[in-house]
Parts: sequence; C-alpha cells; structure tokens
Amino acid sequence: MKKFCLILSVLITLLFTVYVIISVPFPFVQDWWHAEDYDPHDRFSKRHRMADWLVMTSALVGLRRDEVLAKLGPPPPTDKFTDYDLVYHLGYERGLISIDSEWLVVSLSQSGVVTEAKVIRD
Repeated sequence: MKKFCLILSVLITLLFTVYVIISVPFPFVQDWWHAEDYDPHDRFSKRHRMADWLVMTSALVGLRRDEVLAKLGPPPPTDKFTDYDLVYHLGYERGLISIDSEWLVVSLSQSGVVTEAKVIRD
C-alpha cells in the first residue's frame, strides 16, 4: 500500500509539473513576443502564455491602437476573424491533439481604444 501511495504521489506531482510548464501564463516580455526564433508549432510557446496573461490581467484594455501596435507590433495579414480589429496568430492550439490554431484578437472602440482582448481558436 505504501508503494502504491508513493507511485501515485510521484505521478500526481509529475502531472502537475507538466501542467505548470505547459499552461501557466507568462508576464508579457516584449523581447519574447518579438523573438526572431518564434515557432508557431511549439507546444510550450511563450507567446501563447503571454497572450493568456494579457487577457487575464486586461493589460490591453484601455490602451489606444498605437500603444497596442507599439507593444505587440503590427498584426500579420489574415482573413480570419474579421469582426476584430487586431488579430495575432499565436500558433497551434495547445492540447494533445492540435488541429486548430490559437489567436489573440482585439476589439477597438470607434475612438480606437481597446475594449476587449481574448484568445480564441479557429
């Protein structure tokens, strides 16, 4: 019984560690966001996790369009999610089976101020 409990404890600790490595949001670091070696296929993408942090903390809400562009850079051209004003590709969706992509989408008011930012999948 002690052996079973030890194995179970190690397994739970391992699963929790993997969860933290894959899922915990990173604070936004501009150099990481703009890294030249950004790989959209990387399951441990810093960009995904920084986008989660930007959304979770509402860090973009209230910024003007030019401030968002200074922070995140211009979004690459895409025909996806035309209901949003700024659309940033983060990479493949996180999870065991990745068949979709994740995107950071930003809505602006008529005066050009961010009203909403969220991470969505296509």
